[in-house]
Amino acid sequence: MEKTIRILIVDDEPFNINLMKKLVEKAIDKVFSIFTFDIKATTSSKKALEIIKTNRPHLVITDIMMPEISGYDLIRETRKDYNMEELKIIVVTSLEDKESRVKALLLGANDYTVKPVDSVEFPIRIMNNIKLIENYILLKDKTLLLENAVAEAVKEIREREEEIIFRLAAVTEYKDQFTGNHIKRVAEYCKLIAEKYGCDKKFIEDIYLASPLHDIGKIAIPESILGKRGKLTPEEWEIMKKHTIYGVEILKGTKIPLLKFASKIALYHHEKWNGKGYPEGLKEKEIPLEARITAIADVFDALTSVRPYKRAYSFEEAMEIVKSERGKSFDPELLDVFVENEKKVREIYETLSKTEEREAV
Repeated sequence: MEKTIRILIVDDEPFNINLMKKLVEKAIDKVFSIFTFDIKATTSSKKALEIIKTNRPHLVITDIMMPEISGYDLIRETRKDYNMEELKIIVVTSLEDKESRVKALLLGANDYTVKPVDSVEFPIRIMNNIKLIENYILLKDKTLLLENAVAEAVKEIREREEEIIFRLAAVTEYKDQFTGNHIKRVAEYCKLIAEKYGCDKKFIEDIYLASPLHDIGKIAIPESILGKRGKLTPEEWEIMKKHTIYGVEILKGTKIPLLKFASKIALYHHEKWNGKGYPEGLKEKEIPLEARITAIADVFDALTSVRPYKRAYSFEEAMEIVKSERGKSFDPELLDVFVENEKKVREIYETLSKTEEREAV
């Protein structure tokens, strides 16, 4: 918390500055405060503006009629960076007309008084403004503490969500012995596509954490089908396709936003851009963005991975296959993003494939 209230006095006449200093000090003496006070003064309104921008005073007492920059312009420029609460401006001037008073107040002065100032009344005005400044600083400090507490609570909730996600994803790994680092690579590919596509930070974080659950429904698929070495029969394929339905069944009813996000990925990641996917036959942008992104990541990684029914395609082969599905299986724009970042895709592929090999030894 700030412990010093900074006050700046601006007047082109040294006599007026000395008088203002004495009256400010008189006001401070009558205020019981937990704060210390730093009083600065200048006869140059141009220098005053520099001080205001760098030293961040809490109270400015300024004249209007000054040679370099008028008090009006000083107020106007100051209010570009400071609101009425965080910096108080008191105008002290010889201008008595209503128009001058109104103009100063409209520009952002908090108070207006005419010279010569009353030695009793003016310190009271200063005292009142100091109390307002103190309250603002204290409230700002409490608000900051509250914001930090809320941020910490949100962080804790997020960490719990992440733990739930990774524990659920681990269940899929245990069930499917051929998965390996598949979910890790899919998460990285999804994050890459989302970043390069220009998604916001939260979406990028969400898809990175939620995409590992795209195949969570496979825990409900019989192992005889999941691990079958060879082509599935039409009946077995229909059962396998139900993993999307099982996935959303597992995740439905949750109040956790991240799991709600994951449920859409689990349900729709096998939909195709041309409408020939499953389970609902959605097409183009009827398919949620997170599912369209995951579809590319999932298929590419599946192509480069060994499965009971196929060999692992090389990186180059897999890239050519997904390119051939542009506008068929995959969103053309998203696939273009994926292909344009082939170098980074390869880095992810090679890094996590090597990690997988080490873990297998």
